[in-house]
Amino acid sequence: MLSESLAALAGAAATGLVGAMVTDVWQLTKQEVADLFGRGENAGREGIAAALDVDAQVLARADDGEADEIRAELEDVWRRRLEHLLEKHPEMEPELGELVEQIKERAPADGSTWVQHNVARDHATQFAVQGGNVVYHQAPEPPKAGNGRP
Repeated sequence: MLSESLAALAGAAATGLVGAMVTDVWQLTKQEVADLFGRGENAGREGIAAALDVDAQVLARADDGEADEIRAELEDVWRRRLEHLLEKHPEMEPELGELVEQIKERAPADGSTWVQHNVARDHATQFAVQGGNVVYHQAPEPPKAGNGRP
């Protein structure tokens, strides 16, 4: 039987993990969780990474009305998986605790997610950024043949 503190840690890790699924930090979080489960076994690591990707895709495709329900289901699934991992390897508690803190630090402060769809057609130029800056300097047009003026 898992202690209360380990069960709480597994719950916090599952909440952070699922919360990171639709953010910019997902790839890093997924890799760290897969490494934790894999522990030197490439097959185990790849299987967990694939399962995480499937879950992230399901959550990303969810309608607003069903996203909270799916998120709760995924948190429950990953909580149980993390509890099982801690039952087998209680020595992983500090490592999982550190991962929870890292996920919290990287998470967007307001918990928001951004989706951006950009389409540039024909001879268009497009610049897009989320949560940062774009600095663009357009070069002057080259001189036209003949009079030296653009």
